[in-house]
Amino acid sequence: MLKVSISFIVLIFFAGATSANNNVENIINKYYDARGGKENIENIQSIKISADLTHFSADFTGGKKNAKFTYYSKGNDKYRLEVEKDGIIEIISATNGKNSWTSTKGGYGFVRGLFELLFALQIRGPFLLDSYLGTLNFSDGSKVIEDGRELHKIKMSTANINEDESFYSYIDATNFLLYKVETDTVADKGFELLFMSDDYKEFDGIFFPMKIGIRSDLTKFVLRVKELKLNQEIDDAIFEKPEE
Repeated sequence: MLKVSISFIVLIFFAGATSANNNVENIINKYYDARGGKENIENIQSIKISADLTHFSADFTGGKKNAKFTYYSKGNDKYRLEVEKDGIIEIISATNGKNSWTSTKGGYGFVRGLFELLFALQIRGPFLLDSYLGTLNFSDGSKVIEDGRELHKIKMSTANINEDESFYSYIDATNFLLYKVETDTVADKGFELLFMSDDYKEFDGIFFPMKIGIRSDLTKFVLRVKELKLNQEIDDAIFEKPEE
């Protein structure tokens, strides 16, 4: 009798785990469908995004449009991120697929990595991101209500990451588009980091957010996309480090 009970409990446990995994997989698949298809996203050959940046003060008031961002990517290994302030273009970072280089002459060098991640989230979404810590695992999928929206909460983690440093993606339960990505801990500083996406528009069959935000306990940035071009020819020379 005891054997039957243990077997039954084990069966229920694995059935529940399988159901939860299927639920997360189903949500992610619906996200891909809502964006225009996983294969279409993976097959993006090049992209150029131009956006205006509004930087808010630490208390999230007094927003000021004080920079323009342009992002180029080609293939899976070339990108260039530049900022224009007061009419002067300052290159923040670029890679040609083999070598990377960075210029931090402007005032946004300290958040360069955040903007690179933001554009990656905007283009590929959270479930196709390559992690330097290893393969991303997805779990949970529970429904939550935040900001008046019903959302699916998906935990993103790897085998090499501390449990307290996991990221969470929130998928809108109505349209299955990404609403936000957040983490409670960044670089052991103990502050929240939040990426928000909104105002989606279609380009060549793929939906992209036109309004993207970054917020932490220290500051807030909002980017509004003014131009987005897919699969147009981009000269490889722009990813090379200029001669000094």
